[in-house]
Amino acid sequence: MVLDARSVLVADGAGCLAAAAVTAASDSVAELVLPASSWRAPVAAALGATGVMLLASARTRPTARDLRRAALVNVGWVGTCALMLRHRPSRWGTALLATTALFDGAAAVLQWRSVPGTRP
Repeated sequence: MVLDARSVLVADGAGCLAAAAVTAASDSVAELVLPASSWRAPVAAALGATGVMLLASARTRPTARDLRRAALVNVGWVGTCALMLRHRPSRWGTALLATTALFDGAAAVLQWRSVPGTRP
């Protein structure tokens, strides 16, 4: 394996829970991305659910199915960040979305490569 699969899931899950907390609690951070607040609660809930799913997958030795699911969810978050860029966020919001997409993309690659039998 490239990295320990559990460590990648734990780091990714903790990051999602932290992002959920910040999204739900911070008006200033949320306004960087999109001034309308109607999106905050659903996104915070989805981030929280993603974090819980990732951490639950890491409790035991992750299966190939767990790792594939985590990778696909991260690809979904990359797509979500790309869609949010269409709303023309502030300069800092653009940087936040791009950084998030980069980390989620990296996590997806690491998770996919951690699936037994997928590494060259």
